[in-house]
Amino acid sequence: MTTLERTVLPGGTPDPKKPTDPDAAARWRRRYAAALRCFRAAHIPTVADEAAGAEAYVAMRARWDRYVTALAPYLGHSMQEIDPAAAGAAQSSR
Repeated sequence: MTTLERTVLPGGTPDPKKPTDPDAAARWRRRYAAALRCFRAAHIPTVADEAAGAEAYVAMRARWDRYVTALAPYLGHSMQEIDPAAAGAAQSSR
């Protein structure tokens, strides 16, 4: 993605050192919990330690979310289309 962004985005890739918005991290934790509920309802095995899993997800998402968010409009998609659950959570928390 960073190669694509260096080519497509004006100004290149988003700043990787920018801290994660605390509201975004809270939305990602809710997103993770909702995904676990869906997986468990479908009898798909999940992590035993939900809190540790959520922290791992937030750490990983903090690394890639800014790139997806910056690139989405240039690919003709909104974040609602790319991640409807998270986008819906963001709208419902307003």
